[in-house]
Amino acid sequence: TWEVDSHNVSLRVHLPIPEGEALHPGRNVHAWGHGELSGTVSLDKEKGVVKADVPAVSAKTWAEIRILTPPLWLSNVFPGDANFYEITDCDSIMKQEEKFATRANLLRLRYWILGGIYLFLILVLAGVYLRFGREYKPTFTDKYWRDLPAANLDASFGLPRDLHPIIVHANENFGIIRPDSFSTAVVHLAYGSYVR
Repeated sequence: TWEVDSHNVSLRVHLPIPEGEALHPGRNVHAWGHGELSGTVSLDKEKGVVKADVPAVSAKTWAEIRILTPPLWLSNVFPGDANFYEITDCDSIMKQEEKFATRANLLRLRYWILGGIYLFLILVLAGVYLRFGREYKPTFTDKYWRDLPAANLDASFGLPRDLHPIIVHANENFGIIRPDSFSTAVVHLAYGSYVR
């Protein structure tokens, strides 16, 4: 584990393949990745290399690979050593890795499902907003004064001269009277010499 995030982590393990032997993925050599779910592990049969690539390893997490090879390929590794496994141990290792792979695939599936749910909710909310949340442009373009309380219009603005600014302010805010409407009313009263 590291204290900081790591990006584009790459690992190459060159296997000590004895003369006359060959790398056969899935038969005499197995490799698995542990840790980050976004990593990949592959075997290069021609070069005898195990490749592991991880786009990102978060801080305080880890990523590793496990390689299973014939014990005769490794020098100075003898029965009883920590990294030495008998042939009979291979089956238990394979079963353990199958469990790890099943668990990792379930986690990936869970992330995909959660991601799909989040995307669906975003699309639904966007659709609701586009359908009900935005202000539609009216198709009626003529002047409409029916609901206005005055008929004497100001020639410069086309608005009734005695139309209270609170009404205009409320129309600008979709019918909501906000706290700053009070200052609009006070200025209007001062302009009409009702308050000083």
